[in-house]
Amino acid sequence: MIRNHVIGLFCVGAVALCAFAVIGIAATDDIAIPTPFPGRYIDIEGETIRFHQAGAGRDVLLVHGLPGSIEEWEPVFGLLATRYRVIAYDRPGQGFSSARSDDFSIQRNATLALALITRLSLRNVIAVGHSYGGGVILALAVHNPPEIAAYLSIAGSSRPRGGAMAFSHITALPVIGRGIAACDARVRAGEMVAEGIRYAFHPNDSSLPADYIETRLRIWLQTKVLVSMAKEDVAYDAGMGKLTPLYSKIRKPLVILHGDRDRNVPVADSVRLHEAVPSSRLIILRNTGHMAQYANPAAVVTAVDSLGRR
Repeated sequence: MIRNHVIGLFCVGAVALCAFAVIGIAATDDIAIPTPFPGRYIDIEGETIRFHQAGAGRDVLLVHGLPGSIEEWEPVFGLLATRYRVIAYDRPGQGFSSARSDDFSIQRNATLALALITRLSLRNVIAVGHSYGGGVILALAVHNPPEIAAYLSIAGSSRPRGGAMAFSHITALPVIGRGIAACDARVRAGEMVAEGIRYAFHPNDSSLPADYIETRLRIWLQTKVLVSMAKEDVAYDAGMGKLTPLYSKIRKPLVILHGDRDRNVPVADSVRLHEAVPSSRLIILRNTGHMAQYANPAAVVTAVDSLGRR
């Protein structure tokens, strides 16, 4: 009886894996910018990258988190564009950009960000990163590219987390993972995403825009985005482990902005980053959670201005 039960479970599992594989093959990515989302495309490093540019003046590059897109900068994009040339983009696999590479490391993201800077002929850049994007700008900073003059980390990732979620390892699997992601987007991911958004905005719940969750569900529940999120999660600790010993190499101005009530990235991580880069400036925002650009957009603009004057 036990043997028959095990065989039955094995057969059910095999059928399920085959079904997920078929769904994964069928779940193709539609790389297009739907109405009414802004931006246009540029091909970089084998990826089709969506970016949005506005304003005039010194160049400011905005790098979003995980998950994320150009839309994460809405509270500050227009404000910054009144005095800077501002460029925001969807990182590979996120938003409406493509996901053709198998490398989802912090380092690969930094390489692509620098390639974008080169293709758009940006100079004297202030690189701004939020959350995972903070890790991307740190990966740039340790190599000191001449095109970038200063850095701003907002609730930035700067240390290994201690491993990826089990579900990320499953979703990152070739073909089968895409099938699981495609099914998950239709079954349960919506409420999980909404819950995660509320968690990130706490305690600044009043700063959560009325249409934020609806818009992000439309962006983040794409199959490629769910798979890319999983692959970045799986690759995160290895990439960050290579990065953290190099912080002493950072020589250019670095401002670190972090909320004291951040539940996604501990403020203690930014304190340790500040200690590792003595020339950096640490600003702790009181009663502020992870989404500092929504809770206190003026503080973000002021931090950019402080770097713009250097």
